Amino acid sequence: MKKKIQLLILALYSTISYAQWTPVNTGLTNLQVYSFGTSGTNIFAGTSSSGVFLSTNDGSSWTPINNGLPSGMVVWAFAIDGSRIFIATYGGVYLSTNNGSNWVPVNSGLTNYYVYDVIISGTTVFAATFGGIFRSTNYGNSWTAVNTGLTDTDVRSLGICGTNVFAGTYSGGIFITSNNGNNWTAVNNGLTISWITSFATSGSMIFAQTYGEGIFSSNNNGNNWTPVDSGLTSLVGLDLIANGPNVYAGTYGGVFVTSNNGGNWSTDNTGLTNTQDVAVVINGTNIFVGTDGGGIFKRPVSELIGINELQDNTSITVSPNPFNTVSIITFPIEQNNITIKIIDVLGKEVKTISFTGKQLRIEKQEMKNGIYFVQIIDAKENVMNKKIIIQ
Repeated sequence: MKKKIQLLILALYSTISYAQWTPVNTGLTNLQVYSFGTSGTNIFAGTSSSGVFLSTNDGSSWTPINNGLPSGMVVWAFAIDGSRIFIATYGGVYLSTNNGSNWVPVNSGLTNYYVYDVIISGTTVFAATFGGIFRSTNYGNSWTAVNTGLTDTDVRSLGICGTNVFAGTYSGGIFITSNNGNNWTAVNNGLTISWITSFATSGSMIFAQTYGEGIFSSNNNGNNWTPVDSGLTSLVGLDLIANGPNVYAGTYGGVFVTSNNGGNWSTDNTGLTNTQDVAVVINGTNIFVGTDGGGIFKRPVSELIGINELQDNTSITVSPNPFNTVSIITFPIEQNNITIKIIDVLGKEVKTISFTGKQLRIEKQEMKNGIYFVQIIDAKENVMNKKIIIQ
C-alpha cells in the first residue's frame, strides 16, 4: 500500500448512459476470460482452462477452436501479425496461421513454458515467461533467452513504445530495451510497486498498470513514472489497451477510461454482473471485457467515452484523513437521501449508507487499515469520489 499519507480529491462526474454492458456468452463454455485478440472482424477469447473461442459476428456467438491445443489450456495473451496468431499459455507458445482452425506448438529453445505474454515488435517476437524473456526472429521457429540486465526473471507483461520494448515483472518493476532485447535496464524511478501487470501506449505516452497501486505513466521512455489514479476506484488492474487518445483499464472494480493521458479516469459499470475485468478489447465500434467468472460483456465505445466530467465547485471535506477510528465528511449544504459507498482497492463495496444531513461519521469498525474510496452519489446520479486512508 502507499506509504505516503495523502488525500486526493477526485473529479465529480456525471454518467450519460444510453445503454449498458450486455453479456454476450452464447456458445462460451468457460466464463473465466483472460485475454482477447482481434484479426479483421474476428474476435478471439482466451479462457482459464478451455482454450480459445472465436466470434465472427461481433460477439453474438462463440465457437471453441482448440484443434492442436492440449485440453485444459489457459490462454494468457494473443499477439497477431497478419495471418499469424500467437498465444501465450502455460504450455508454451502456440501458433495458428489459419484463423485458429488449428494450432501448433512453437517452443524450440524455450526453457520455461509458463508464458504470460507475447508481443511482436517489427519482425521479432518476444515471450515473457516465469523464467525470463525469450526472443524469436523467425516467427517462433526457434527462441533464444535474452535476459541480460534483468534482475527479476518472473516477467508478467510486455509493451512497446516506439522502438523500445518494456518488460513488467512480478517483483523487479519495469525494464526497457532499445536494442531488441540484447540487454535490459531497470526504469523504476517514481514507481511505488514492483508488480507490473500490463502496458499500453498512446502516442509518446506509455502507461503501466500494477497489481495494487493503480496506473503510472511516462512520457520519457520510462525514465520517470507518475501515478495517474484520479477517479480510479480500483488499484488492482490486469489489462490496459489504447485506442487513439483513449486508454481503457480493466480492473477488479470494472472498466475505466481516460481521454487525457490519465489526468482522470471515469467508469460506467451499469449492467456488469461481474466487475473483475481481466481483459479488454475494441472491435470496430464496440468494446468487450472478459471477466473472471462472468464471461464476456459488450457495449458501444461511444457510450463509455461519453462520460462527462463536471467541475467540483463544492467544498466537501473529509477530516481527519488519515484516521484510525472516525472521520467526518462535511457537506457545504444539507444533503437529502444521497448514497455513500465505501469501496476497497479491489473495487469491492464494503459499506453502503443512505444519508441525509450535513455531516456524516465514517467509522472504521471492521474495516482494515489501508486505502479506501468514498463514493458520493446524488439523486441525479452525479458521483464524487474521495480517497481516504485508515491507519
